[in-house]
Amino acid sequence: MPKDDIKEWSQRLDVSHLKFKTVKKKIQRAWAYYRGNQWTADQDWGGMDVFGYKDKTVDNVIFTCVRSIVPGLNSRNPKIYVRPKKKPFMIKKQGMFDTMAASVYVELVLNYYYKILEIQRESRKCLYDALLSPFGIMELGYTLKTSKVKGDTLLDINELIEEDSPFCMRRSPMEFRVDPEAKDPNLKDARWIALRWVKELDDVKKDPRFTHTKGLKVNHRVKTNFTSVNTNTRPDDLDEDPYLWGRVEGWDIWDKKTHRIMSYVKDHPKFLRDEEEWPLEFDGFPVETLYFNENNTDIYPIPESWLALDLQDELNRIGSMQLDHIRRISQRRYIARENAFTDEEERKLTHGGDGTVARTSLDPLTAIMPLQDATISQDIYMIRNGLKGTIQSMMGVSPSDVMNATKYENATEPALIQQGVMTIRGDQQQMFENFTIRIIEKLGKIIQQTADEIEIPLTADEMNDEELMKFTQNKLVKIAGEQGAVIIQPWLQIDKYDIQGEYIYDLEVGSTMPINEQSMRQDAVTLYKLLENNPYVKGREGTKEILSAFNKADPDKFMKPEEQVGQEHQQAVQEHIQTENALDAPKRQVDMAKTQLKSATAEKVAIIKAATAHAGNQVAKEVATQQVRGKLLGDMLKQRTQNRGEQR
Repeated sequence: MPKDDIKEWSQRLDVSHLKFKTVKKKIQRAWAYYRGNQWTADQDWGGMDVFGYKDKTVDNVIFTCVRSIVPGLNSRNPKIYVRPKKKPFMIKKQGMFDTMAASVYVELVLNYYYKILEIQRESRKCLYDALLSPFGIMELGYTLKTSKVKGDTLLDINELIEEDSPFCMRRSPMEFRVDPEAKDPNLKDARWIALRWVKELDDVKKDPRFTHTKGLKVNHRVKTNFTSVNTNTRPDDLDEDPYLWGRVEGWDIWDKKTHRIMSYVKDHPKFLRDEEEWPLEFDGFPVETLYFNENNTDIYPIPESWLALDLQDELNRIGSMQLDHIRRISQRRYIARENAFTDEEERKLTHGGDGTVARTSLDPLTAIMPLQDATISQDIYMIRNGLKGTIQSMMGVSPSDVMNATKYENATEPALIQQGVMTIRGDQQQMFENFTIRIIEKLGKIIQQTADEIEIPLTADEMNDEELMKFTQNKLVKIAGEQGAVIIQPWLQIDKYDIQGEYIYDLEVGSTMPINEQSMRQDAVTLYKLLENNPYVKGREGTKEILSAFNKADPDKFMKPEEQVGQEHQQAVQEHIQTENALDAPKRQVDMAKTQLKSATAEKVAIIKAATAHAGNQVAKEVATQQVRGKLLGDMLKQRTQNRGEQR
């Protein structure tokens, strides 16, 4: 790739600027309406006509809707889960690398950085951007010490960007440009992106990343006239110092096709930075985008608030008309007969308060008559309420979300409305969680490439993790010996060799959703009771869940050590056995006596039965013998009788 193509990239950037103008005014207008600055016909991005209305009311439904959506999507730090893509593998000169245990390391590192980099707060900013502009933009990267400071000079005052550390911060959509040929808002098909920066001229010249700064001039002026939207105008009563308010505006261009990064300043003949390789390797660009409504024909998605801007104007106009009318009918107007009142008496009528007396020599019923204005139609109020409902529907908000009391025709109607709102909110929640997962995955890859040594404080739960302790035991012993390992164990030391490999990243379902403390406590207690006697459930962990549900930040201080619990359990079992033995001794003696008596009785009964059976057997034998004898005798007599008959 030739290095003298600055004109080509300047043209690409100019075309992107032109395309961005198609959405710039709507972004400005949406943010102004969110702030309540809605009667703004004098602004270059438009607004309502301020003429013809004495009162300029603002019923800011857009602010109310946005304010109710954001807490429902990002109110907690999510729980990050990591699992390996591959099974354990061999590494030369290191042996077997345990990917299962290493995934625990990665999980610890990411949960740790998610907090210290304030990603939750930056994600919240991106949420507001996604609701008021095409998308929210999160930038990720790594800052070297030389990029942060040079000598005693601080080159970047942003506290979110620390030296020799990864960073993750929200970028304004106004400071972002993208390949105008792209269509995917996730930037999958974009060749390049550009990120704007504004620095003091001296800081640019001192920054070691920049070269070719000779001849570089200020091309941007800080806004000092806050009565105008033009950032380059100055108030007449301020004697500006060009050195104090002059800046250099530039763009960092990331080209995915060649993995080239260029720092461009308009009208400067050379790139300030032109590197042939990106400093870090990751999928896509060093940014992630958040949006909620697809626009398949264009790179810029459609935020809900844009659809409500014109309706918000109509709502404000109707409110202003109502107040103007109320003012007219509340003011006193009279028609009086000429010369019916003196000037003094007329002044009393027009300026006097309650109880004012105006005297006239004429009949007061004919000398003066009040003028009545037409009453305001109830249709106006119905139209106004209908407009508010339409705006809320467009933004996926129910009346209950914005704490409005509404009458329904039947009991099932609010439930159906809330069901529809929850469907929309569930879709938004999934898109936001996917956005968070992409951030975490990119952050993990940055840490894998840059982590020389990270020290992470471990909680009691992490100290009891078998996989983690198995993986760290040998390392801790090598660092500080067996005795020292016990001392430093609450602090885990990790470098990039401990977290190599590829992993799958995920979040605990609903872990970013708001918490209803009362229902959470009830669910925790109910679950604990259901699983209390389940042999597969760990009682200690269940107790921690109960304490955590009641907002106990350090549940361990309420809990006894496992060794003490085990000893107390054994002692309780022994005491129970001893008590049972003492209480059951008399009963056992009685039972033994009964058993012995039963045994003796049974033995006697058996002897009697045996004797009786023997006697019965003898009698039976005698009876049988007599029966046989009788039968033989009868047979003999029968034979003799037959023989005699034959002889005759």
